[in-house]
Amino acid sequence: MPKARIYVYNLFGIFLASLKPKKKGGARSGKEKKQEKDLFPAYALMSHDKEELLQRISLAYNRLTSKYNALIFDIFTEDKEEWSKRLENLRVKKPYIWVRLTNAITNYNYQLQLPIMYLFYTPDIEESRFLSEEESAHCVRVLRYQRGNEILLTDGRGTTYYARITNPHPKHCEFEVLRSEKQTKHHHFHLHIAIAPTKNIERLEWMIEKCTEIGIDEITPLLCHFSERKQLREDRLNKIILSAAKQSLNPYLPKLNPLTDFATLVQHAQEEDKFIAHCYKNEKHLLKDMIHPGKSVLILIGPEGDFSEQEIEDALQLGFVPISLGESRLRTETAGVVACHTAVLMNSAFGNEIAQTDDRICHR
Repeated sequence: MPKARIYVYNLFGIFLASLKPKKKGGARSGKEKKQEKDLFPAYALMSHDKEELLQRISLAYNRLTSKYNALIFDIFTEDKEEWSKRLENLRVKKPYIWVRLTNAITNYNYQLQLPIMYLFYTPDIEESRFLSEEESAHCVRVLRYQRGNEILLTDGRGTTYYARITNPHPKHCEFEVLRSEKQTKHHHFHLHIAIAPTKNIERLEWMIEKCTEIGIDEITPLLCHFSERKQLREDRLNKIILSAAKQSLNPYLPKLNPLTDFATLVQHAQEEDKFIAHCYKNEKHLLKDMIHPGKSVLILIGPEGDFSEQEIEDALQLGFVPISLGESRLRTETAGVVACHTAVLMNSAFGNEIAQTDDRICHR
């Protein structure tokens, strides 16, 4: 490119730059902008009740150095009207210290005054008083729990433990048990669903997650004649079950059985009520009409291509009852969720009727 043309381009660039409006007061650095953004949450400090604020200060005390702890006792005197004046004076003279101090108090999550919303899984709690590495990381790094915070634990077998953190280590968080309680199940029956894995494994994972949240007790992946998937990662499915159980605060962890052949399952089924759901135009009953509340239930759900006629015949000879989940044809994973919800709902309605009957008897 000729030098004259380059010279013209440079002049044109200088001209365009001169047309841009200049910011008053000079440009602010990214660090200054972040400081200004961090200042806003601290103004909520004065809206707290005095007792609550003092509790937050005492908890934040362990998170600050001696220099900041000295400022705490200098600023927060008995007279609350002086707090805002001293904080404002600190903000003007030492803004960096002010941000550090107020954010430590304002943003600190005072867990002891909040309802427990997280459940931690500790299957070996009788032998160890440490959370696993994964649970410790979630507790300390993600939730920011500190020494003295109360946590809720479960062994997955129906017992919940109320504990207090003694050493918030991000890899092996230590706790002390305050008390334990044996929890009763939400439903008084055993629900077992045997379902053929879908070709897209994400659909089966979604079904397992939702059934765990609803309240299933046992899941068996079923290997049928028309099954398209014949291998499973049980470790991943168990992680999904654990996550869903913790999400729903369920102290009972559902059991996941290994991939089982159809003939083996139907021959060794021990449940009181046994059902098989299929799409053939044979005589079938609605599941909601066949549930006997309080009894253990096994429901078979086939793959995308449904059960074979021979499989259905073998199941009927072994005492399985053919059922329908409604007029619509459902996907495999949808059928699993509908069957789980129907069984739990019918048993829940039965439980409410028993409770109402007991109340009427007691009032007489």
